[in-house]
Amino acid sequence: MSSKPKLVSAQCQEKEVFSDRARNALGFFNLPPEIREQIYRNLLRSANHRYESTKEGEGPYFQFDLSILRVSRSIHREAAKVFQDNIFVKITTPWPQAISHVNSEGKVAVVAMDQQANDFQSYYLLVHIDTPDLAPWSEQPHKTYSMITCVQELEAFTRIWYFSNLNNMRQLNPHLTLRLDLKNPHLPHERIPKALQRRLIMPFGEVKDLHSMGFGFHGKNFSGQPVDEEVKEAVMKAQQVPAPTPEECIESALAHKKAGNARMEAKAYGAALHEYFEAFAAIHIYIRGRERDIHCDAYYGQELQTGVYQLQYGHYVRMMLRVQLVANTVLAYLKMENWEEAYFWGRRSIVLFRSSMTGVEEIGGEGWEEWVCESQLMAFDSKNEMGKLFYRTAVAARNLGQNGCEGRKEEEIDSLIMAAGIYLPKDPIVRTEVSAMHMRHMVRGGNDENEGDHHSSYTEGNSRSGTVSPIS
Repeated sequence: MSSKPKLVSAQCQEKEVFSDRARNALGFFNLPPEIREQIYRNLLRSANHRYESTKEGEGPYFQFDLSILRVSRSIHREAAKVFQDNIFVKITTPWPQAISHVNSEGKVAVVAMDQQANDFQSYYLLVHIDTPDLAPWSEQPHKTYSMITCVQELEAFTRIWYFSNLNNMRQLNPHLTLRLDLKNPHLPHERIPKALQRRLIMPFGEVKDLHSMGFGFHGKNFSGQPVDEEVKEAVMKAQQVPAPTPEECIESALAHKKAGNARMEAKAYGAALHEYFEAFAAIHIYIRGRERDIHCDAYYGQELQTGVYQLQYGHYVRMMLRVQLVANTVLAYLKMENWEEAYFWGRRSIVLFRSSMTGVEEIGGEGWEEWVCESQLMAFDSKNEMGKLFYRTAVAARNLGQNGCEGRKEEEIDSLIMAAGIYLPKDPIVRTEVSAMHMRHMVRGGNDENEGDHHSSYTEGNSRSGTVSPIS
C-alpha cells in the first residue's frame, strides 16, 4: 500500500489547537464534565474516525487527530482517558501480502502498519499468526509484518480469514498456528473484564481447521494476561463447528429464496428483499447497499454430492441461483415502485452477463441481437429468469422517465424488450410488448410527425402492467 494510515493527521502534527489563554477565554472548563467528555468522544473515538480510501487497491483506515491532547495539561488528563477507551488490536503475520489482503479485500480498517505498528504498544490483544512450515529447524526468528486495528474490525478480519480457508478448499489453515494473548496497556496489573475478553477472543471461533491455537504468547517486550478459561473453552468449541459444505450453503440459499417468494405473495416486499439478501449471503455474496462482496468462488468448484442439485457442478448452480435471486430482487423493487433500484440491479447483471461473453459493457448497440440469440441458445436452467430480468429492467427504465427521474434512452428500452421476446417467446405480456414495439417502429417509419403520440400511448398502456406481470 502506497500510503500509510497515521495516528495524527500531518497538518496537525506541530500545531496546538487551543492555548491556555484561549481555553480560559472560551470557558471550556466551565462546561459540565459530561459535556466535555462528549466533546472528547466526538474527537477521539475510533468509530468517528474510520474512512474509506479513494486509492485503488487500498482499504479503509482510521486516522486520529490527537492535537487536542497538546492543548494543556488539564485537557490532556481528561482527553487521554477517553482516547484510552479505544480498544486496539495488533496482528502479526509472516506474509506482507496478508496485511494488504485483509485491508483491501476484507475491508478491515487499519490504524497503523509496518514500523509504526511495531512501535505501537497500546493494544489489548496480540494476534500472532505463524506457520510451522517456515524453517522449523532454524533458531533465528523469521521476519513478521504487523498492523494495528480496532476491536470492532475483528469480525471482518476473521471472516476474510474464514473465506480464504474455504477458497483454498480448507487446506490453508492446517498449515497455520494462532497464538492469542491479552494485556491491559493502561492498567497492566488489572485483569481485563470477561465481557471484553469475549469481545476480543470470540471472533476467532470462525477460524477453523488450524494446525494449532494457543494462549499466552510472550514475545520481546511483551507481558500478557492469561485468558479466562471459560472464554478459551467457548472459542475452541466454536472452532470445532464445521464450516457448511457447498451443498449446505446452496440448500440454505434455496430456503431463503423460498421464504422470500412467500413474502412476495403476502405483499411484504421489504421482508422479501431481506430474505433474498440472506440467500445471497448463504452462498457468500454479501450485499451492502449497491455494493456486492463476492467470496469463496473456488469453494464451489466441485461436483455437488447431495441435495436437489446432486452431481451438478457447484459453480453452475451458484450462477443460476444468482440469476434467480437478481430477477426476484428486481421484481420486489418494481412492486415497491423503486424504479431506480430495480433498474440498477437489472442493468448491472445484464451488463455483467454480456461482458463475460463479449467484453461489451452496455445494453443495446452493435451486436446486441446476435449476443442475445447466442446466449439464449446456451444450455442453462435460468433462461426464464434471465428473460424476466430483461423485461423487468425495461419496465424500470420506462418508469424512470415517467416519474420525473432520469429517463433511459428509448433504444435501450427497446433492446431490453427485444431480448425478453427472444428469451420468453410464449409469454403473453412480453409478446404484447414486442408487438407494440414493432408497431411503434412501423408508425415511426411511416409518419415521423405522429411518433410522439404513439410512443405516449405505448408507454402509458404498458409501463405499470410490468409491475404486476404474472411472469414472476
